[in-house]
Amino acid sequence: MAIIFHCEYCGKKIEAADSVGGKWGKCPACHNKLYVPSSDSGEELKLAPIDETDLEREKRLMAEAHKLTQDILKEKDIPEGVPEAIGHIETAGPVLDTSERELTKYIIMYLRLMADSELYEAHRIAGLIAPHSV
Repeated sequence: MAIIFHCEYCGKKIEAADSVGGKWGKCPACHNKLYVPSSDSGEELKLAPIDETDLEREKRLMAEAHKLTQDILKEKDIPEGVPEAIGHIETAGPVLDTSERELTKYIIMYLRLMADSELYEAHRIAGLIAPHSV
């Protein structure tokens, strides 16, 4: 009886004689060195049954994470007439007098712009946030 397995590099199906089981050989297709499994590998591993409660829990947690992400991205509390940023994120100028509430609004606006792939505007808002970073 032949040992049948697949090359881990190219995926080609290989049939090898029982005598080469447990040794190293070369794939006839891609010539990479590979291990030929022994024919006495025994019976298949028995897997534990899938726990439906774990699947439901994972699904519920993923839905909750998605909902929270969407809530953050849809935050509407953004200041009117946001001032223009100084072009670059790395600002060497003085830290602007921005309240914690305004800074939070800038961060929310930045996250929304990034989520919407509006990178130019997000870069501009990042210029307003950067002077407040440590």
